[in-house]
Amino acid sequence: GNGSVPASGTGTTVAVTLTANSSIAWNWATQYWVQATAASNGAVSGPTGWQASGSGVTFTAVPGIGYRFASWNGDLVSTNNPLVLTMNRPYALVATFERIRYTITATAGTNGTIAPNGAVSVAYGDSAAFTITPNAHYRIAAALVDGVSIGATNRYTFANVTANHTISASFAVDAHALVVASAYGAAVPPAGTNQYLYGTTLHCAVVNSQV
Repeated sequence: GNGSVPASGTGTTVAVTLTANSSIAWNWATQYWVQATAASNGAVSGPTGWQASGSGVTFTAVPGIGYRFASWNGDLVSTNNPLVLTMNRPYALVATFERIRYTITATAGTNGTIAPNGAVSVAYGDSAAFTITPNAHYRIAAALVDGVSIGATNRYTFANVTANHTISASFAVDAHALVVASAYGAAVPPAGTNQYLYGTTLHCAVVNSQV
């Protein structure tokens, strides 16, 4: 304005005490409203309110622990994060999040099984139990978790999973003892306790006996 009117201002009302010829004019600028909120398990950083037409705004979705950003929804669908907008229209957006998932890869050698088997998906912080079962006449030879032996156990539980893992099992045929004794001569196999794998065929005899 000029004369008795303030030179500039941003309000829609102005108080004027006229003491001279004056003029007043309102100049209008286009603005758009923008707002971005977060669904559960995360937060959003960025401006909320009126923004000048053509200006740029940036929103960043921040997931909570154990979650990751999934997408923006609402007036715009996008997986960009951060999200950069040019204000040529109003925007109301919602950031969504999903639980992080990890893979436990379970494998078993021949002559036995592990359950569940293969690539097992586990959500952040959850647990996953595995059962190792040898075939008939076989035993668990070794079980490895992330390449480290956990002994010949038949069950293992991953608790509070926060990373990918592996579990594997191997098996060996059962062994049985044969106790050989003879009061005379030489026994074949030798006298004493002898270990043989399941299914082994033996020919047992006594030789050089004087009786």
